[in-house]
Amino acid sequence: SYDYSFPVATPGTHWMHAHTLQEQQLLAAPLVVTDPAEAGADEQPLVVLFHDFSFKTPEELLAGLTGSAPASGNGGMAGHSMSGMSGMDMQGMSGGQGMSDGQGMAMPMDVNDIQYDAYLANDRTLDDPQLFAVERNGTVRLRLINGATATAFWVDTGSIEGEAIAVDGNPVTPVRGRRFPLAMGQRLDIRLRVPDEAGAWPILALREGSVERAGFVLATRGGA
Repeated sequence: SYDYSFPVATPGTHWMHAHTLQEQQLLAAPLVVTDPAEAGADEQPLVVLFHDFSFKTPEELLAGLTGSAPASGNGGMAGHSMSGMSGMDMQGMSGGQGMSDGQGMAMPMDVNDIQYDAYLANDRTLDDPQLFAVERNGTVRLRLINGATATAFWVDTGSIEGEAIAVDGNPVTPVRGRRFPLAMGQRLDIRLRVPDEAGAWPILALREGSVERAGFVLATRGGA
């Protein structure tokens, strides 16, 4: 282990991660610096780090992208406990036919170069999502980090309207909505108000251009 000492003059939602292919092995962690001016805010902070996961080694994935060798095998993360992946919905992962029929159909958007084995929120799939206990009518600040190597997401807050208040650690003019884009490496702070009732509300990260999802659940007492 190592001890690092450095000034933290810039508040916000940040993260740290390895390079040279190692980020593909989930070597990353949140780094949140609380603004002293917001230290007394009556809101519950929840930090979620998203990842795309493959049983293949980073070298195999790179070889598959460059065409230097077949990207096959299940090495790399064999020691990682990834139970619950068997139920993942992996439909819709093959490419479309585009204009092969000669009828002038538009080519499908190519936004995903790697077909991953799972998409994670705090190292968990939707088969076993993290459950955050929240208060009825309470204010929650989601600090979302897209640590995925090659996957962009759309954050879907479902029936709860959210308000984007910061991007990449920087405050922004609030934007209200229920779907927010989250690019690779991007951070997004969303503030929302929990309904004043017992219940559970999934917050999903939808893989851009496909059907796979990651996510977590907000639940009030007696709601899950």
